[in-house]
Amino acid sequence: MTSLLGRAEDASVQEGFLCPVCLQNCDSILQLQWHVESTHNTGILKSHVKDFFGKAKRFIRSGVDTDRLDGSLSHSQEHLDRGISDDGDSYIGSDPFQWENDLGHERSHWEYFLTRRSQTIDKVVVESNKLLLRLDKLVKQGPPWSDQNKRKAFEKKIVPWVEDSSSKFCRFCQEKFTLTNRKHHCRLCGKLLCNKCSFYMTYSYCECVLNPTPSNIEASKKEPTDEEIAHALRVCKDCYDLMENHKSRVQEETSKPMVVQLYEKISEVMEMVQKIIPDYNDVVECLQNAGENYTLEDANTRRSKILKMFDMIDSLSKKILTLQPKDKATNSATTVALYRRIRANVVRFLQETSLELKPLPSEEDLKRWKDERRTRRLEEERKARAQEESKQKPKSSPVRTLTQEALKMVPKTHGDEKVGKGWTPSSIDQASVAAMTDDPLLQQMNIISGYLNQALQDGKWDEANVLEENLKLLQREYREQEKRKNAAVAGFYE
Repeated sequence: MTSLLGRAEDASVQEGFLCPVCLQNCDSILQLQWHVESTHNTGILKSHVKDFFGKAKRFIRSGVDTDRLDGSLSHSQEHLDRGISDDGDSYIGSDPFQWENDLGHERSHWEYFLTRRSQTIDKVVVESNKLLLRLDKLVKQGPPWSDQNKRKAFEKKIVPWVEDSSSKFCRFCQEKFTLTNRKHHCRLCGKLLCNKCSFYMTYSYCECVLNPTPSNIEASKKEPTDEEIAHALRVCKDCYDLMENHKSRVQEETSKPMVVQLYEKISEVMEMVQKIIPDYNDVVECLQNAGENYTLEDANTRRSKILKMFDMIDSLSKKILTLQPKDKATNSATTVALYRRIRANVVRFLQETSLELKPLPSEEDLKRWKDERRTRRLEEERKARAQEESKQKPKSSPVRTLTQEALKMVPKTHGDEKVGKGWTPSSIDQASVAAMTDDPLLQQMNIISGYLNQALQDGKWDEANVLEENLKLLQREYREQEKRKNAAVAGFYE
C-alpha cells in the first residue's frame, strides 16, 4: 500500500517495511512496530492512517471493483482502529501476516512441470544414446590407440569437429584461445574447449561405461598409468557428465544395494564361524586330555581367527545401522526398523556363539595334565605287563629252580657230613617277599640275597660264591629289562 500511495503522489515506488507517517524504512515488521510505538503519538498516527487509507481507496477504485475494495478497506480500517486503545495513549501492535485475507486466483503448474521434465529427460536420453553409439565406435573400431595420427583422422570421421575459427573463447571457462592456451576438440561432440576444461576417458573407463560388468568396474577403479592417460579420449565436461550419469545409473540398477551386500557378507562370516568353533573345541578337548596331536599355539591361532570374525560381524552390523534410507519420504521407518533387527540378530548371535567357546588352557594346566596322563599310562602298562607275565609263569617256581641249580654246583663236603649231602639253606617266607614287590625278578633277587646272607653266616664260602654269581646275573637282567621298558615309553610319547 505504501508503494501504491507513493506512486499516486510523486510517481516514485518505495519497497520495504515503511513507516506510514515518516516513510522510514525498517528491516522487519517488529522494528516497524517498535518505531511507530516509540516515535509517533497516537493522535497523529490515527489521522495519518485514516488519510492513508482514504488515498489508497481513491487510487484503487479507479481500476478495481468498488464493492470488493470497500469491504476489504473497511475491514482493514476496523482492524487498525481496534489496535488503538480507548485512552489514546498507546498503540497495540498486530502481525500483518496473521490478518485474514482472501486468496487470489490459483493456477496449477503441474502439467507444465511434467511437460518440461519430459522434454529434459528425452533430451538427456537422446544425447546419452548418441554419445554411447559414438563411444562404441571409437573404442571397438579404427586403428590402435597407440597410433595417434591415424586415430585422430578416424575420430574426425566418426565425430565431425567444428571449425577452429567458429569460436575464440572456451565455452566453459570463457578464456580466450592463444598460442599457450590452445584449442582442443571433444571426441564425442566435436566442440571446442581448452586443455584446462578437458576430461580424459581411458580405455578401461570406456569399457566400464559400455559394459558395466564387475570385472570392468574393478578395472576402471584402478589408478590409470601415464601411458593410458596419454592414449585416452579427450572429452568436454558435458559429455563426461552424461557418461558418468549413465554409468552410475546402470551400476545402481545392476548392482545389489549396500544393505544386501553387507548382510550377505555377515551371513558368510557367520557360516565360517560355525564351522571353525567345533574344530577349536576339539583342539581344546585334546589338550585337556594331554594329547600330543595339537599344541597350545594351534588353539590360540583358531581362537584369534574366531575373535577377528566376531569383530568383522560386529563392524558390518554397525555399518548397516548407520545407513540412511534412499527415499526418506516413504518407508523410512520400516527400513530403519529392518536395520535395527539385523543389528539385534547379530548381537544375539555373538552372545550365543561366545558361550560355545571352551576356555583356553594355560601352560600350567597343560603340564599338569601331561604329568597325570603319563602317570596313568605307566600304571596301565605296569598292570598289563604283570598280567601278561602271570599268564606265562610256569607251575614250578623259577626262584626254586634257580636255587636248586645253584646248589647242585656246590661241591660235596667231607667230614662229619655224609657224602653226597650238600648244604641246604633254610626256607624263606614267600608271602613277605611278595609283599615287598610284585615284580618276579625282584622277588628272585631278594630270595637269592637272603640265601647269600645265610651262606655267609654259616661260613659256606663256596655256596656263597655261587649265589653271588647268580645274584649278579639277575641284577644284570633286571637292568636290561628296565632299559627296554624306558625306551618303549619314550618312543610312545615321541
